[in-house]
Amino acid sequence: MCRFAAKDIAGSVAETVTVASGASCTVEFMTEAYPWTQAQPRLGELVRQVAREHQTVTLTDAGEPVAVLISAEDLRALQRTQDEADLALSRSIRSRSGPGLTHEEFMAQLDAEDHAAATRTEPDGPSPSHRR
Repeated sequence: MCRFAAKDIAGSVAETVTVASGASCTVEFMTEAYPWTQAQPRLGELVRQVAREHQTVTLTDAGEPVAVLISAEDLRALQRTQDEADLALSRSIRSRSGPGLTHEEFMAQLDAEDHAAATRTEPDGPSPSHRR
């Protein structure tokens, strides 16, 4: 299960992602917001609250969000979800593309393209490649 929710104090943002299994996952961030100068003396309390209640605390500076406190468990779950989505995207791209090239094959292809371009544009023949 990957649904996160907490008491709505300052607002919420929800995002639905699809993981490698094809299942959709809704991650909902409801957060309290504090100017960092007000949060600083309460940091221990806020950290325990975040860990216990799985809610985030947004720290602001001049009214703009600058950092977020999130429980380590929720961060790991979010990272796993992102990793699964990245792997699914990578597999999808790999299944649609042709065979890859080795570095040497790729560089040889670039050199051949450089040579062909130089031969077409320079009457005196090819010039040294400037790509490397």
